[in-house]
Amino acid sequence: MKVIRDLDAAYDATTGTSLSGYINATYPQLIEILGEPTHNTPSGDRKVQKEWVVEFKGNVFAIYDWKTFDEDYTMN
Repeated sequence: MKVIRDLDAAYDATTGTSLSGYINATYPQLIEILGEPTHNTPSGDRKVQKEWVVEFKGNVFAIYDWKTFDEDYTMN
């Protein structure tokens, strides 16, 4: 498993992706497993506060908090 850190590469890798499922984990658990998020600031529309872009076995996954609209909520 590799977390994509380069923002341009992460954007290119996630273009055209869609929902595959859900993960039930806390922000501290994700930090422990994946490290700091690829995108550490809210999206322009604030629908996503934190996002990890991960490559695993040739597949790309984006792990993010959809529509929490609150960075403190996401982190706690």
